[in-house]
Amino acid sequence: MTNKPCVLLAEDDADLREFMASRIEALGCKVVAVGDGVEAMKYMSDTFGALTTDPSPDLLITDIRMPRCEGIDVLAYTRMQPLPAIVVTAFGTPESFAEARELGAVECFSKPFDIDDLCAAVLRHLPASDADRP
Repeated sequence: MTNKPCVLLAEDDADLREFMASRIEALGCKVVAVGDGVEAMKYMSDTFGALTTDPSPDLLITDIRMPRCEGIDVLAYTRMQPLPAIVVTAFGTPESFAEARELGAVECFSKPFDIDDLCAAVLRHLPASDADRP
């Protein structure tokens, strides 16, 4: 069994979430896809706290505007862990992207974005030794 890198994907649009997950899985990653920031923070809390045998994420991809808890809050939460993050949003402004970068986002994408560009960013920011790259 290979040790696939784990990508935590927080996106409230179910169709987009499924599409992104399938493309990222095709890169050789395990994708944990959740519908909002609360679920993303719970997954991180459980895995980083060793409360589960599920893999801890190697990379976070988060939307900014989601129900219950926004992506900016998820980014603030990740500051406790060394976790690269990519932000995707339909509501990006220079200010929101600056805030996201201040909170540790390594890249920001405005929706609609090119899925190939996102996949390239995923590969850039995963630990090189873990990725099963084609």
